[in-house]
Amino acid sequence: MECSSEDERSSSSKVPLKDHLATIQRPATSDALAKKYHQEFLSRQDPVFLNAAIRCARWTVNICPPDNSRAPRYCVRVATYLESRDRRFKSPYNNDLIEALEYLDLASYSTHVGSEAAREKAQRLQIALLCHQRLYLNGDDITDFEHVVGIMQDAAAAWEIVDDKNKISLVYFDLAHMYNIQSKTCEEKGEGGNLSLLDRAVECIEKAVEAILVRNERWVDYNEKKIDYLMLRAKHNKATAEDDYRAAIDTCRMLMDDCDESENFSQNIKAHFQCFMGRLYYFLATVTDENDDLHQATYNLQRASEDTPREDPEWEDRFEMFHDVLEAYTVKLGKPIRHNSLIRTQREKVRELLESEKEEDQGEPQAEALYTLSVLHQHRYISRHAEEDLIITTERLQEAVAKTSESDYTNLLQRLGLAADCYHVLYGDEGDPKYLRMGVKTGERAVEVVNRARNSVGSRKKGGIYYTLGRCLAELAKEENDDELMQRAVRAGESAVELLEEGDDDEEDEDGRRKQYHKYLSCLEMWRESL
Repeated sequence: MECSSEDERSSSSKVPLKDHLATIQRPATSDALAKKYHQEFLSRQDPVFLNAAIRCARWTVNICPPDNSRAPRYCVRVATYLESRDRRFKSPYNNDLIEALEYLDLASYSTHVGSEAAREKAQRLQIALLCHQRLYLNGDDITDFEHVVGIMQDAAAAWEIVDDKNKISLVYFDLAHMYNIQSKTCEEKGEGGNLSLLDRAVECIEKAVEAILVRNERWVDYNEKKIDYLMLRAKHNKATAEDDYRAAIDTCRMLMDDCDESENFSQNIKAHFQCFMGRLYYFLATVTDENDDLHQATYNLQRASEDTPREDPEWEDRFEMFHDVLEAYTVKLGKPIRHNSLIRTQREKVRELLESEKEEDQGEPQAEALYTLSVLHQHRYISRHAEEDLIITTERLQEAVAKTSESDYTNLLQRLGLAADCYHVLYGDEGDPKYLRMGVKTGERAVEVVNRARNSVGSRKKGGIYYTLGRCLAELAKEENDDELMQRAVRAGESAVELLEEGDDDEEDEDGRRKQYHKYLSCLEMWRESL
């Protein structure tokens, strides 16, 4: 097994081995040189040194007498370096993997009966496992599923003899992955047996988790994978579905508890598990048809969406998932309000209009579509009290305003007025004065439109604009202890009252106007008393 010309070319520029190796006749010397170059590779991550290490390791095997007790170890070293090179740099036609297996076979032939230490055997089987697994996943005909699984089971047994929990965990994790892949292959081909393969995948991932002694990142990852396998089995096997979902919920709850106890987990990771829990309860509800399970699903999904920052890419999916499950819950309770389907339909209409190639006369249709979408989100807020819906309402309204003609006073006031109202409600919900400032800014712009509109807009509508501006100013004045802001609120209130006193010539709802007038007057008096 001489080194390839490729190895020679890649190493000769930096590592002059050709002449030097020929002078080495002691295997221990050549082996030490191989380990030195491998350490250099690990330090520099330069493949030239890995190639040199492989060449030295090959030379060690070539010059080692068959009766040397260290011969198997030298063969395993070559295989280890070859597997490492393939893993990092992908050898053409799987050459490194195939050659590694040849050296491993040589190691097993060279081993004196009973002389191979348990750990050395485990290490040899571990490299064989990695090579066979990768060859199988690459679609190479040199190995098949049962053979790979047999090698992996042998490796697991070898590591159990050594009691190396870390390696035991890794092997069982890989074994679970293999069973899962084979299950998918059987399903795609329409073959039977995929349920038993999923059973084995679950058994192996449980052993992988059990072997981890410290609750570290790998423990979390493996438990998440355990949940995935349980969900997959529940999907394919109705007989075990409820038990699998409950087991997955217990595992997820354990991960959530670990998050609460540890300072190493970010808020978003906690939200991730909360979302996971909500999904699991929803899937469980599809099996049990229990209201309590749907309630748990909505609770956890709402918490997850609330704890996820809006700028996070996952926020929208979690928020929409919450509303989907909540809608399913309300339907089951006999109170169907299908906000979600209406919002999705309108959102698609908005997208189509915004992407339309027709540039002419698209402003108002786009603005009207955005306004309708904002109102749908507002209605969902009124029904479900999720503040994010109200934030989305204001965002869509501002987009609608941007596309509304400055001469379209009626629509401008309708959209600006609703936005200012929503900002005031958001302040009441969240207590953040930034919403009051946004309400003031929006209200002042609406007042500018009122001044331009003159008689083209009714007095009650104009009065409503001044009243909303006054409310935002008055609350902001209290927040900032600013008398000037309160004076501005009073002036806005006075304008609102005057416009209501004026009334409209075509007023039909006189009682409504009077109630509105007294409400405005009451607020105005309260604002005056604050000065």
